[in-house]
Amino acid sequence: MDQIDLIIALVVYGFGLVVAQILRKKEDRERPEKLSRYNALPLGYRLACPLIVIPLFTGAPVLLHGQGHSSLASCTAIVLAPIALLLTESAAMRWYRKAGLL
Repeated sequence: MDQIDLIIALVVYGFGLVVAQILRKKEDRERPEKLSRYNALPLGYRLACPLIVIPLFTGAPVLLHGQGHSSLASCTAIVLAPIALLLTESAAMRWYRKAGLL
């Protein structure tokens, strides 16, 4: 992997983080009760999205493509991203239920 691929991956990842933050802030304004539940989540749950889900959606395909892997490998990373998102969301929902916040 050369430096340009790494730079592209970091820029796309940063863009993904900014978009996720903008969408979360918009939802926080529209649904304040969801914000209070989100703030009650343990740190590990809150970090799962920026450290696992967003890199799969943004950085992994760029890095895989840059290393000369097949498009099948990039497609696999793209398929894993929504699965990671669903698992993260269901883990958070389970925690909310156990904490009595839903």
